[in-house]
Amino acid sequence: MVSHPLDRGSVLGSPAKKERVMIERPEFVTEEHLDFLDDLRESGATNMFGARPFVEEQFPELERGQASKVVVYWMGSFGERHPEE
Repeated sequence: MVSHPLDRGSVLGSPAKKERVMIERPEFVTEEHLDFLDDLRESGATNMFGARPFVEEQFPELERGQASKVVVYWMGSFGERHPEE
């Protein structure tokens, strides 16, 4: 599981508090998927919000919803996997 900060709204203008939220890695997400997305990001071929079709093309065994979940997990775990960036 990977944690990331999530701003929780506050009431009556009091300061927002950062909380750590755990994102569970879907069982079908592999290191190969994450490495592919890292490489795609480095290539600059697409804005990463448009990465799902690239994942679908590279990994035809994934259903559309699974490809979306791979991208969402990649985005949510990026900071923890690449703390220097």
